[in-house]
Amino acid sequence: MKLYGYAAHNAGKIFVCLDPCACLTYDYCWRGSEYLSTIANRVGKPETIKASGTPILLGFDVTAEELGKEKMNSIAGKAIGSLYQNWRKPGSIKVPIDFGFPLFKPVLPKQIREVTPLKAKAD
Repeated sequence: MKLYGYAAHNAGKIFVCLDPCACLTYDYCWRGSEYLSTIANRVGKPETIKASGTPILLGFDVTAEELGKEKMNSIAGKAIGSLYQNWRKPGSIKVPIDFGFPLFKPVLPKQIREVTPLKAKAD
């Protein structure tokens, strides 16, 4: 099956964060992806997607080797940039430091060290 558009863009990867606070600021944890929301809207069931499932934060181990040198440099660069912006304008930036990146490998059960069901969004 050939994937197109948004489905093709996200095929084979997941978005992860080194800082759990960064994950929690995204609406994905609370409402699901815009891709799923669009499907629900098209079939006339926008509330069904919101009412199904429980948002869960997964903590897992990934090695620097698995990420690769380029990915590590990219993550470090983004983190340093975010730290600099927060230092330069304290209080003006309301988002956590950006430690997010796509992971192109599946997370294996043996890598998972923490499973936290989320109950409510805290602003």
